Amino acid sequence: MSDARELLAVREIAHAFLLAEHPDDVQQFALDRVTPLIGASFSLVMQLGPDGGLLRPVAQHEWPAPHRQWIGALRVRVGDGPSGLAVAERRTVEIEDLFADPSLEAWYEVATELGFRSIIAVPLETAEGPIGAVAFYFADATCVSDEQRALVRLVADQLAAATDKSRRTDALRRANAALAEANAELELQAASWSAAARARTASEGVVVEAMLSLTRQDDPRDRTDRLAAVQWLAQHAREYREVTAPTFVLSPDDVDPREPLREAVARWRARAPMIPVQIDEPTVLLPTMRADVAQLT
Repeated sequence: MSDARELLAVREIAHAFLLAEHPDDVQQFALDRVTPLIGASFSLVMQLGPDGGLLRPVAQHEWPAPHRQWIGALRVRVGDGPSGLAVAERRTVEIEDLFADPSLEAWYEVATELGFRSIIAVPLETAEGPIGAVAFYFADATCVSDEQRALVRLVADQLAAATDKSRRTDALRRANAALAEANAELELQAASWSAAARARTASEGVVVEAMLSLTRQDDPRDRTDRLAAVQWLAQHAREYREVTAPTFVLSPDDVDPREPLREAVARWRARAPMIPVQIDEPTVLLPTMRADVAQLT
């Protein structure tokens, strides 16, 4: 009979794992199927939080209805109470009659409200250490039999293994999703670089075409004007190649917004001295701007 119940428990937990989509679902499905096999009134699976010091509920079976709405706020410190002690000492904790143990007086009121008298709590352990505990609560004082004890231990081991595997699967799923997102971003970046390369090629083609057109001009004045235009195109093509190159890096600094304006005007005056340019600027100190002054000019 014992072997049959153990096989049934293993089958139910495996079934729960196959149906579950998230780690907590494994706990819930398995608890719903296994608790009746143990003969407990209700049960609870608690999981260690990120700090490793507090246990929080992740699954329950037939928790007393009047208190079910508060179960989410329940926290048990590691080392405190049957479940906390099971995790802290990494052993099975059995309490045949809670009200007969003066050291557990702090739990009398809770036990009375929830309606339990006997508990068996077992840590859920993986190769990395305990991850939580499963506790089965009995309405009456219960001396756990060897058969029940073996079944509870088996359930705890299976729950821990199923939860650990489910967590790893979930982590792998998230990693694959992150990888797919990164690949999509790389593809977009590659497409952007490709478009920039095509644009550079097109701009270079314009310069070459302009250079060739110089050889087809007979009027020296036209040739001079076109040469100036080609030089302007070539300069801007070089600047475009620089700023669109994958290795291009901006060098931002705090810049007085008047400085690049002054430099631009100075360049204009050198190129077209016949056209007067005047700058009217405030005498007060202006706030600086964050920019690469070379690119801004």
